[in-house]
Amino acid sequence: MLRALFGLFLACTALYADDSLRVATVDVAGLAQGENRLERLRAFAELLGKQTDVVVLQGLFDGGDLRALNELLEGNELVHTQSYTSGWGGGSGLLIASRYPLENDGFTSFKWAGKPHKPWHRDYYRSKGVALLTVDAPLGSFQLGATAWHPRFSDEEYRWLRIHQALETASAVGDHGVIAPESARDSGRVPLLVAGSLDCDPGALPLRLMSEASGADPVRADMGPGWILTRPGGVWGLRLVRVQALFQNPTKLAGGASEQLVDHPGWVAEFRKRPYPNGPPLASTAPFRATADRLLPLVREEVEVTRQEGQRATLAGLGLFLVGGGLYAIGWILGRPRARKARKRKPRPSGEGELADSSSGSGQVDSGKRAAARPPRRRGCCLFGCLSLIVVHGALWLIYQGRVFVPYELGGLESTVTRLEPPEVIVLDGPR
Repeated sequence: MLRALFGLFLACTALYADDSLRVATVDVAGLAQGENRLERLRAFAELLGKQTDVVVLQGLFDGGDLRALNELLEGNELVHTQSYTSGWGGGSGLLIASRYPLENDGFTSFKWAGKPHKPWHRDYYRSKGVALLTVDAPLGSFQLGATAWHPRFSDEEYRWLRIHQALETASAVGDHGVIAPESARDSGRVPLLVAGSLDCDPGALPLRLMSEASGADPVRADMGPGWILTRPGGVWGLRLVRVQALFQNPTKLAGGASEQLVDHPGWVAEFRKRPYPNGPPLASTAPFRATADRLLPLVREEVEVTRQEGQRATLAGLGLFLVGGGLYAIGWILGRPRARKARKRKPRPSGEGELADSSSGSGQVDSGKRAAARPPRRRGCCLFGCLSLIVVHGALWLIYQGRVFVPYELGGLESTVTRLEPPEVIVLDGPR
């Protein structure tokens, strides 16, 4: 009897395990720090191996940390991994690890990445974007979108860039059920799960815009900075069972000490399968269209303001460049050697020896005065030379802003306008 009950318990456990899925998202900032780096990585991988089936990690820009964590995750049953390391600055920083087979469906780099003149913000020199994978899980195959957006730093500095990345993410994962509602009930369309570091507060505009544009809804309203969103497939979807924070408290290491492993807690969400025999509920196009219509005038205004700023910066840079050239010319004139004209001396009368000596002495005094007067001219030369360098540097900065950075920024803004505009409706005339 006990054996039968135990067998039934194991069968129920296996059935539940096959019908459940645990997906986590964690930003690893702060993980590989300190003298006990390997102990921290090992404890991190062990906890993920126990509590997750699929994990999306962000912030792995160091190749050594990526390789070490990859091996540790494989040793904790997350044997299928995928990373994207091409490009400068460590690539995308993404690492996806799973118990179940992964199929890479491609990677889309963000076209508007950041500010090249702010290398301490780093993202311009990295290759962030959206990775798409198919996960062959026991409950069914689903599509996974992994991403990490540009950090906020301030709410206004990267506002439009983050909105652009939100729209790029929605475009990468597809907008089935929102822009093209007829495809929402396609039996061949699998569920979608999006996970990553979006650095958004609940209700933030980029998060809301991406959700409305893609039809993927956050599994919980008070997450952040990492988020998990889901969208149903044509015949089944992911039903949320529970969500809990990861690495919110210090973790005990092998040496006995307890340490906070990451700067921001991650999230793990558990799902079960939800069938849709009559097709999933259709997402409405109204919320996205309403948000887009409110944003379009603002983005178009930003395009015009940015274009005018670029023109003014270019003109000011050219003007400063001319001023710098003038200052350099003045400094060169002050610093050039002065040519002395040779003068013919008349023969002196014999009785004028003493006078000649005295005049010679006065000549020596005058030449000494002239020698003492030369250093101020050299100082003036150095002063104008330094001023010209400063002005030319300012001119080059303005020209860079007007001719390099502003066109790059305009490309991102104009792409945002294109993505927000309603699709054109082509009306075919009937026979006349």
